[in-house]
Amino acid sequence: MKDQPITNNDIDSNDLQKIKLQNEIDLQRLDLKLKEKELTKKTTFSSTFVTILVAVIGLIGAAFSSSLQRKNELEIEEKKFQYGIYAKAFESGDSVNVAKILDFYIKAGLLPGEKGKYAKLIKEGKGDEIPTTYNTTKYPDIYKGVTVPTVNKATHFLVNNNFLEGMGTTYNLSAKVRQGLNKDTVKAIVLHYTGGGSFASAANIMTDTAFAVTASTHILIDKTGKVVQLVPFNYVAFHTGMSDATLKITNGNSIGVMFVNDGKEKYTDAQINAGIEICQALLKAYPIKYIVAHSEIARPVGRKTDPGPLFPIDKFKALVK
Repeated sequence: MKDQPITNNDIDSNDLQKIKLQNEIDLQRLDLKLKEKELTKKTTFSSTFVTILVAVIGLIGAAFSSSLQRKNELEIEEKKFQYGIYAKAFESGDSVNVAKILDFYIKAGLLPGEKGKYAKLIKEGKGDEIPTTYNTTKYPDIYKGVTVPTVNKATHFLVNNNFLEGMGTTYNLSAKVRQGLNKDTVKAIVLHYTGGGSFASAANIMTDTAFAVTASTHILIDKTGKVVQLVPFNYVAFHTGMSDATLKITNGNSIGVMFVNDGKEKYTDAQINAGIEICQALLKAYPIKYIVAHSEIARPVGRKTDPGPLFPIDKFKALVK
C-alpha cells in the first residue's frame, strides 16, 4: 500500500498550532543567531581596528623620536665640522689667508654667511675686522666701565666683582650679550657642551660677531681643565633658548657653563673637577636653586641633548652640593 501524503485534515487543530508556534520559535532563534554573528563581526573589527590604530600611533611616535634624535646628531656633527674649519683657518695666522679659507667654505655652502664676505673686507681695507684672534677692543661700548681682572693663579676659584678668578682663569669678553643679569635673581646654572671643535675655536666663535653663531656662555672649560670667562656674571649670555615653563629658567636668570666636548666622548676628570669647583663658587655668590643640563629644560623636549649621556650629571650635582 502506497504512503499517502499528510494533509491538514489528518492533523488536528492543536497539533497545527504547535507546529506553527515551533516554527516561529525556530525562526526567532535563527534571527537571534544571525544578529549575534553580525555583532561578533563588528566587535572583532572594532577591536582589531583599535589594536592596529595603537600600533600605528606607536610606530609614528617611534619614528618621530628617532628622527629628532638623528636631527640632533646631525646638528652636533655640523657644529663639530664648522668649528674644525674655523680652527684650521685661524692656524694660518694672517687675515688674508683666513679670508680665503672662510670664503671658500662659505661658497661651498659649508659655512653660513654671504659669499665673498671676507674678501670684500680685505678689498675695503678692513682686514683688521677678519677674526684671526679675539680682540676685546672691537667692542668697547658693550663693556664700558668694566674692569677685566688680571689672571689669578690661586689654587681655588672665587667670584669677585662679576668675574670668576683663580686657577689661571683667562678672559675673552663676548659681543653676543646684553646687559641686565641681576645678581639677586640668578637662580640656575645650565650645563652645556660645545658639540665639537677646540677650546680656542669655540671661544672665538662665541665671542666675535664676525661668526654667524649667536650663542654665548659665561664659562668655557677645556678638556685640560683650563677655563676662560666669555661673559661677566652681570651680563646675559645667550645659552638657554626656549625653555621649560615650570622652572622658568631663561637667559635672564641663569649662568651658562660649557664644556669642550662633541657629545660622544668621555668627559675628562680635569673638566669635571673644574666644573664642580666653579659651580661651588657660584653657589656661594648667588641665590642659585638649580643646576640643570641644557637637555632638561630645552623645549620642545629633545631639542637639545647637551651635555649628553656621557656627562655624569647625577654625580656632578651631588658633588657640587
